[in-house]
Amino acid sequence: MTETKQENPETRPPPRRRPRWPWIAGALVIAGGAAAVALTTLSSGPSAAMHGTLTVTTWAGDSSFCDSPSGKDPGAGAQVSVTSPSGDVVGTGELGANPKTSTQTLLGCIESVTVYKFTVAGLPGEPRYGVLVAGLNGTIWFKPAELSRAAISVGG
Repeated sequence: MTETKQENPETRPPPRRRPRWPWIAGALVIAGGAAAVALTTLSSGPSAAMHGTLTVTTWAGDSSFCDSPSGKDPGAGAQVSVTSPSGDVVGTGELGANPKTSTQTLLGCIESVTVYKFTVAGLPGEPRYGVLVAGLNGTIWFKPAELSRAAISVGG
């Protein structure tokens, strides 16, 4: 009679498993890529456009009432730069070529008001925007909700 040996399950080696680290590494790479795309999308936000006006008031005349500060007129075509809070230029445009001008005489002074329109498109999402007009000093800051009606006044 032949004897058959039965294997003891406790002494049998466990079945060989495939290593898990390639799967884990792959999942981490995919998750990291997805996070990078999401972060880039959220930080840049949709592009926006700023529509605004620059109003320049100037005074002329011999009366002492004409001593009010006059604004410096940068002129049509002057560059309009929009900056991020960190100071990086994020868009440029220019003052419109056909400004509206009105003139009136008041107490012996001639007041001239010139209104230029400008648009700067393709702005990234920012918490606020700085506007600089070539030929003028200073930066005027606007919130995103104010982009459709950014108004700047000089003089007067």
